Amino acid sequence: MDTQVQQYIAWIDLETSGFDPSYNEITQIGCVIAARDTFKEVDTFEIKVRFDPEKASAESLEIMGYSPERWADAVEPDVARTEFAAFLRKYCTWTRVSKRTNREYQTLEIAGQNIPFDISFLEPFYANSYFPAAMWRGGYLDLMQVIKALEIILNIHFDSYYLESLCHYFEVPYVDGHDALADARMELEVARLAFSLISSGISDTNYFVGV
Repeated sequence: MDTQVQQYIAWIDLETSGFDPSYNEITQIGCVIAARDTFKEVDTFEIKVRFDPEKASAESLEIMGYSPERWADAVEPDVARTEFAAFLRKYCTWTRVSKRTNREYQTLEIAGQNIPFDISFLEPFYANSYFPAAMWRGGYLDLMQVIKALEIILNIHFDSYYLESLCHYFEVPYVDGHDALADARMELEVARLAFSLISSGISDTNYFVGV
């Protein structure tokens, strides 16, 4: 009997020392692995990364709640890079075919709130080492686009796409403080509820009938 391999999505959130990936640094990585079909949490990863506070913007330091005490257990970037890649590699069950070699390989879809921003930091972070998950367009899911689809299908309007506003709309408890792992968990729960509404809306309104 054929058994279907479980597929996963890695919900990733980063804290950074600013908004410029060519200058600023990753300060914290949070990730929730969820089953692709049920949105059920499977595993988590969190690590704080050493960075130069002198290069950080005052706004970013305030947002992340930086203090030397909170970052006392932070690790060097090389350690964070290696440990995060090893964590993701355990869930690479998404089979794709390489355009370059025409051979199959296993990778992992990633997702998040404004995930292209996180990718803009992950790409230089892994410039000289292998990142096992899919950062290319079509390999990631942006929560903001899910919300846009929800607006179109159900003809509703969101005043803001900020995570706090989305949590309030979906009645997801909002954890203040911009902790990367807490944010990734909230993003996953908002996505689960949004997809549920999208599914219900399509079923109830016969959205695609006549298209």
